[in-house]
Amino acid sequence: MASENTKLQMRGLYPATVTVYAEGMKIDIEATRKHLASVASVPGVKGLVVTGMLAEVIELTLEEEVELVKIACSVRQKGQLVIAGLMERNIDLAVKRAKALKAAGADALLVFPPYELRAYRKLLSDADEMVKYFTRLDTEGGVPSIVFQYPPHSGAAYPVDILVRLAEIPGVIGLKAATGTFEAYKDIWD
Repeated sequence: MASENTKLQMRGLYPATVTVYAEGMKIDIEATRKHLASVASVPGVKGLVVTGMLAEVIELTLEEEVELVKIACSVRQKGQLVIAGLMERNIDLAVKRAKALKAAGADALLVFPPYELRAYRKLLSDADEMVKYFTRLDTEGGVPSIVFQYPPHSGAAYPVDILVRLAEIPGVIGLKAATGTFEAYKDIWD
């Protein structure tokens, strides 16, 4: 079964937010709540992006990610979406994470490329594997996905032909193009 809400309309500002830490690298819940509420109150903001790169998604536990999504849901303004970052190499764990973030209230996922430890990151250029990865997120995770595209020089960018194939998956609703240059951005849209 494909994700329930593939018609999610996204217009407006969706700022990436930060996670505020206290001593001992513990999340400062109240300071994070105040930060998210402040961002949500800005005119034109249509949603909050939590657990992304600014929120240290690499370091957060699943329980911390769930807590941050719940906090964002509790402070968002009427009609605002909550988009949760998702970074996971293993598709089984990615599906588990997607389900937990959805249950916490995430309206969509900002899906970072599944990192691999091998040099040259060949997985990102394997169209069939990337289609399988995003298809399973769609059918089993049940929450719309936004593909995160890094700049070409990062070594973590999808080739354009793979982006085209990912766009055909019903639950893939958008692309966050962090391309780094106008030329790379233009290549995606040509």
